[in-house]
Amino acid sequence: MVSLADRVALDQDAQTGLKRSRQEKHLKIIINNLHRILQRQQLKYGIFVIELSLPTTFNIGVLMNMGFLLANNISEYDCFVFHDVDLIPLDDRIAYHCDVSPKHMSAFNTKYAKVNIAKALPYSAYVGGVISLRGVDYKKLNGFSNAYFGWGGTDDDIEIRAKAAMIPFKRENQNIGRYYALPHQRDKMSSKYAANNKHVATETQIL
Repeated sequence: MVSLADRVALDQDAQTGLKRSRQEKHLKIIINNLHRILQRQQLKYGIFVIELSLPTTFNIGVLMNMGFLLANNISEYDCFVFHDVDLIPLDDRIAYHCDVSPKHMSAFNTKYAKVNIAKALPYSAYVGGVISLRGVDYKKLNGFSNAYFGWGGTDDDIEIRAKAAMIPFKRENQNIGRYYALPHQRDKMSSKYAANNKHVATETQIL
């Protein structure tokens, strides 16, 4: 049984101070694409762009938690999609709604295609990029961790906690959940993440 959302909130992160002009260009591209898909799917939705206003180290967990709180203060959304600003959906069949389990929507990410063209993901438990989850599940998981400064760690953290809470992530069909990664320069790797995941530090990106 699939529980479709009546209202969907899309939370997109944009990094202030890190190639700002490029981020703004990415934002225009992704919003134009999302409006087209969401309107065809006849969804009631809101798009919230969350970014850091001070020159500080990137913390995506803080951004996504702020987006969730902001959306809840504005309307009664029951489904939340957390969306990297640089990932462009390539298939209109990607369903921007929530299932009974959290979903990793970006099942095929061109950023990783050079490393693993068969899967185009860095590892099997990866849930970075675009995910959807119901508001009740977000609260059950107590949101995202704020402990990871720089990139890396936040996605793995929530994937592990979702398993522990008996609401593991499901993955979109790879033939449908396909996203193109716009070129960008990201912040330094989280020191907490790097200490436990040294093999990830040398991953290849398409720039």
